[in-house]
Amino acid sequence: MKEYISLGMIPRLATSINQSTVKSLDVLQLPVQQLWSRVMNEMQQNPLLEPDESTPEEWYIKNLPPADTGDALTWDNVPAPRPGLVDHLLSELNLADVGQTMQAVGTYIVYHLDENGYLDVEISEIARECGVSARDAVKALQIIQKLGPPGIGARNLKECLLLQVDPSHSQHALVVQLINHHLDDLARGRIRKIARRLDVTEEQVAAAVKVIRSLEPKPGRRYNNTAVPFIIPDAVITKSGKDYQVVVNNAGPRLRLNERYISLLKKPDLDDAARSFLRDKLDAARVFIKSIERRQQTLQRVLELLIVLQRDFLDFGPAGLIPLTMNQVAHTLDLHVSTVSRAAAHKYVQTPRGIYALKVFFPRGGDGEVSADTIQEKIKAIVSRENPASPFSDENIVQLLKQYGISVSRRTVAKYRKKMQIPPAFKRRHK
Repeated sequence: MKEYISLGMIPRLATSINQSTVKSLDVLQLPVQQLWSRVMNEMQQNPLLEPDESTPEEWYIKNLPPADTGDALTWDNVPAPRPGLVDHLLSELNLADVGQTMQAVGTYIVYHLDENGYLDVEISEIARECGVSARDAVKALQIIQKLGPPGIGARNLKECLLLQVDPSHSQHALVVQLINHHLDDLARGRIRKIARRLDVTEEQVAAAVKVIRSLEPKPGRRYNNTAVPFIIPDAVITKSGKDYQVVVNNAGPRLRLNERYISLLKKPDLDDAARSFLRDKLDAARVFIKSIERRQQTLQRVLELLIVLQRDFLDFGPAGLIPLTMNQVAHTLDLHVSTVSRAAAHKYVQTPRGIYALKVFFPRGGDGEVSADTIQEKIKAIVSRENPASPFSDENIVQLLKQYGISVSRRTVAKYRKKMQIPPAFKRRHK
């Protein structure tokens, strides 16, 4: 029997915030190379952690520093990599007392800042994806903007500059006025024209311009790493016959609990201070090992679903991508969207067609963001699966396209339908 799709199949947006532990989310966001570094650091700091015997010996040969005297490189004197913008903001957000909902929405926002620190999604999309009101989305954005550096999270240059203006500055009012209404004139050096229009002296305008020039138009770039990174994929997708399979990269050190220290805890003559120390370390070790397991499981689940949803991408390349949102994946897997965001952030996957950033699997929908060919292919697919006795109208197709993250007008649907020589609904109806 042919399977039909209907308007009732459109998924409802998730409205509940399903938070995992802070530790699990922290580990989840790490790309594989940073995860390996974190594992080594945790082993140094926690005697209850030790490498499992299944860890390949060659991994240590390649990754551990030489044990030597004199100027030998040790983990203590290896300079820590400079944290990126995402790491900095998430660290600050985790310390902020803002509640679970704002933590989750804030995390989503952080992962949707471009390399210069600008927000690259609309407030309406944040609200829709996170299942909150637009008011709460704005509130979360304001929280991120206060975490610094000044100007971060702006939606345009004007907002970026205004976020950096010191309200206590003597030229504050004039500076704000220039940013709000006279940036174009400033760019053309029309100081005299501005002074006449605002009824101030040219010297006052010049002083305000000096303040504006001291502001950072790209606040995120201080965290940019200009070096080209060597990419180690977080997962590998292979094809066996007609099927695709995914393997999450867990080639780093595998951990287990140190039984010798656990046995010490069982001794009745152990003093209270040592017992408290070992219990704390044992709890931390268990949480860390569990966090790594959850990271593997979450990545596995997300990628297995992406293989199904983006099969055409794997078969035919980027032209086969369909619009897909993180909220759709989260809804299907019963995860919160911030969990999917962390799973996708800074991760790379090796496919038979090359190595791609995991976020490539999530092309955003909307006019101007999805190619005409993609929209036409989706319209054709929808029509091919409709019930002939009750074909979809153009408005029905508009609503169904939203399921794939594509927001277009009824007129656009009609235009593409006619271009593909698909007749209107009343001519497609068959009893």
